[in-house]
Amino acid sequence: MTPTLAIDFGTSNTVLAVWNPATGQADTVRLPAISLPPLDGAPPLVPSALYLEGPTDAQVVVGQAARDRLTASGDRQRFFQAFKRGIVSDGPGFTPSLDGRDVTPQRLGALYLRAVLGAFRQVGQSPSQLVVTAPVQAFEPYMAWLRGVLAEDLDCSVHVLDEPTAAAIGYGIRQSDLPILVVDFGGGTLDVSLVRMAETPLPQSVSQTASLPGVSRQATVLGKAGCDLGGEDIDTWLVDDFLASQGSHPGAHLIDLPTLRGLAERLKIRLSQALEADFVFFDPETARTLRRHYHRETFEELLERRDFFVRLQATLDAVLREGARHGVMAADIGAVLLVGGTTLIPAVARSVRQRFPRDRVHVHAPFEAVAHGAAAALEGVQLQDHLYHGYGVRYWDPQARKHAYQPLLLPGQVYPMTDCIELTLQASRAGQPAIELIIGEMAPPEDGPSEVVFEGGRLVAAPANRPETTILPLNASPEGRTIARLEPPGQPGTDRIRVQFRVDADRHLRLSVFDMLTERLLMNDQPVVRLR
Repeated sequence: MTPTLAIDFGTSNTVLAVWNPATGQADTVRLPAISLPPLDGAPPLVPSALYLEGPTDAQVVVGQAARDRLTASGDRQRFFQAFKRGIVSDGPGFTPSLDGRDVTPQRLGALYLRAVLGAFRQVGQSPSQLVVTAPVQAFEPYMAWLRGVLAEDLDCSVHVLDEPTAAAIGYGIRQSDLPILVVDFGGGTLDVSLVRMAETPLPQSVSQTASLPGVSRQATVLGKAGCDLGGEDIDTWLVDDFLASQGSHPGAHLIDLPTLRGLAERLKIRLSQALEADFVFFDPETARTLRRHYHRETFEELLERRDFFVRLQATLDAVLREGARHGVMAADIGAVLLVGGTTLIPAVARSVRQRFPRDRVHVHAPFEAVAHGAAAALEGVQLQDHLYHGYGVRYWDPQARKHAYQPLLLPGQVYPMTDCIELTLQASRAGQPAIELIIGEMAPPEDGPSEVVFEGGRLVAAPANRPETTILPLNASPEGRTIARLEPPGQPGTDRIRVQFRVDADRHLRLSVFDMLTERLLMNDQPVVRLR
């Protein structure tokens, strides 16, 4: 039987897992040559690293083999890591050139994932289904890129699941209607998600899963927030701090910067396990050994100076505010799950525990929970998600003498929608040949000063002074906003068209338009815009 394969593509490491129907759980996959060697019971992680042997895309080495190749060759220009961060980021970045070709994060990521899948096939397996996780703050271009990369040479269905939801499933949270906070803190990103897990009985006619017979687990996302912050940043800060202590700066040792970053990563790990450790570097330019002694307190002070904990708390606050809008307060959260290597830093767990009861914060399975949850997600788990923004339809306000927007979909709307929203529209002038409808994204106000207000029977933190909502028209072009051409032309005072709206599983807003005069269907469940 070909397996369901899950890939948790991380900034520092990647985890592969397959669903084992015999045991009813996921197993982590070890791939010879590219996985890290098993040490002290650590899971077989695949380093998210790549070495370009030559100008063609076929000359690629990945994972631990890429690190070994770097050590043997010493050619740091051909070694790349942390490229996932550039894929997720929507901003421009520096693009190096090698062998006459641009080396973009998207190209590196595609080469890496295809090589990892090739290594999986070499162990004699080919997936029947593939599910890949994505960071919660990833925008649509990243999702489209990911699907395109994996579907190009795979003869199987490809699914994308956000990492926090996968982590909740991977931790095996099964309590009915239990709100869970997932803090996914890896090498490149901090992703926090508030989800609610529920169980509903399956009809006898539905095939039952080995993991939980007769039950369908459903994860509903209540709130999400994320930022570009992770272990890679900490490594950079440690390198800067170390060089500054030696009277130098990063530019003075660019040729050895990857070595310094590797030493910083090991120092970070040691300081997460012990109270003190040394940063030792042999400088070949001066034939001197550079050394600095670190205490854990010194390390934590460095994080504080970089606003590390401020950004962590701000991300938690953003998710908790979203949860409050769904009626879920911090005291209602039944479990807080920490995943990702950065959560192993004691100060991170301590910072989270300041906000929640200690017994609700779980730190086990930081590396494998996401991949295992993704593997289980296709085995009888139904997933629902919600829209980040609200959406409305534009109309003319005669009193204000300007356009305004009537809310259509509120933030937090669950999709895919099972029921449609319906509007009835009239012509606004005699002989009107067409009816136009502009959809606007109603972006929430920017974060600012907050005040506590009483809403819906609860005390909720809300923005002070309540600035106006920003509207972004999504289909303002003449072609995009015309939803019905009227034959015969429309006349005011009479209902003319009935419009039904729904959001599908890919976040497309779909419209069906019915001409009530001619009894003709003018548009049948047609996608108009893609929502966020």
